[in-house]
Amino acid sequence: MKHKLALPLIALSFAIGGCATSSMPAATAPVSDAAKPKPVTLSYQQGEVLSYVLITGKDTEAAKAARKTYYDTAFPLADQYGLRRDLNLAVPQQLVGKYKADAMAIFSYPDAASLERLNATTEWPAIKALRPKAWDELAIFTQTLEQPLEITFDPDKIYTLAVAEIKPGVPDDYNKYMKGIEPGLNEMGGRFVYRMINPSIEAHRHTYDPQVQVTMVEWDTPEALAGFTKSPGYKANSKYFTSGVSGFSFFQIAPRTPTSS
Repeated sequence: MKHKLALPLIALSFAIGGCATSSMPAATAPVSDAAKPKPVTLSYQQGEVLSYVLITGKDTEAAKAARKTYYDTAFPLADQYGLRRDLNLAVPQQLVGKYKADAMAIFSYPDAASLERLNATTEWPAIKALRPKAWDELAIFTQTLEQPLEITFDPDKIYTLAVAEIKPGVPDDYNKYMKGIEPGLNEMGGRFVYRMINPSIEAHRHTYDPQVQVTMVEWDTPEALAGFTKSPGYKANSKYFTSGVSGFSFFQIAPRTPTSS
């Protein structure tokens, strides 16, 4: 695994709190209801396959040409197997983590069999081989849903995505951390939207540890996010974070406007 925790826990706390505060825009004049972004809701059924895609760009002419070829070949083929390009998201802030992400996308398939059929096509390996030429990194976390899921992005709220690599030998510590922080997080205006536990991973630059959890969280206010690492629930359980995680990246995410861009 290439990206280990570079910050001690106290520095991590300041990084989350400080960056979360600074990332919020200053107060401005009220926005009219007509101009205000609308909530975006994604709904999934049990058995559907969900993918989070973290994207780090490469801005060379060769990369642009490779991306065009990828888009012109990958999407028409994957569409035949039920690919849905559900939402494109911006990454306004990377709050913690060595490796950046410029953007994020959420894709889905109707079921695991559809994705397996795509992976089995003769064309797909050559198309996937274009990814290192087209992007600095394209990290795809994929999991089949065990129950229905609804994700709503409310423009009045803040959303984050955490990618935690679980330290070998102590697989339960991060789960203890997550269970311990949830009541306090809920009280201060946060909630877990969805936790991917040990998803399949495709990435061409980074080598992830075998066990990974990817958690999306909704926060009612910027203050809730900024104050989380100062909360009693966090302080009481932070030891399990320190002992249980070998790599960690934490992003603020938001739907692009328009969402189809």
